[in-house]
Amino acid sequence: MLFGVEAGYALSNNVELSAHFSRTKALKDIKREASVDGVTGCLNQTYAGVHVNWTF
Repeated sequence: MLFGVEAGYALSNNVELSAHFSRTKALKDIKREASVDGVTGCLNQTYAGVHVNWTF
């Protein structure tokens, strides 16, 4: 399961800034497979990023 948010903002006519933040949550099937494979630790992951778009 994936949850996230993304937002963008135009700084000018040529430059746009955007950012995203996402979080995955391991469900029963992933947890079961990890258990069979001997994987331990947190199976949930967090991602974030910033993107700058410049048009000329």
